[in-house]
Amino acid sequence: MARRRLGEVNFDVGIDDSNKIHGPLRHYNRTDSEIEDMIERVMARLYVLKGLFERARASGEKSAAMEAARNWKALEGVSQALRWALAEEGVDHPLY
Repeated sequence: MARRRLGEVNFDVGIDDSNKIHGPLRHYNRTDSEIEDMIERVMARLYVLKGLFERARASGEKSAAMEAARNWKALEGVSQALRWALAEEGVDHPLY
């Protein structure tokens, strides 16, 4: 089976002889409390990034403000995906 690396993270896919794609091994061993802890860490980081964005924008540092905003939006997606994985009420599918 040929292995190909996608992106910068540990995301390997395998393509077997019949050209079927096989994704990474998943163990499904995270507990709800581990995911909830991750949500808390994401929310704390969102708070920091919002402050960085507001300070950079106020001081006219356009590239720093854009970087903070980009990371802020990415973490909002992470938060929604984690909350969706826990089947939190009122959370829509993170891809739509």
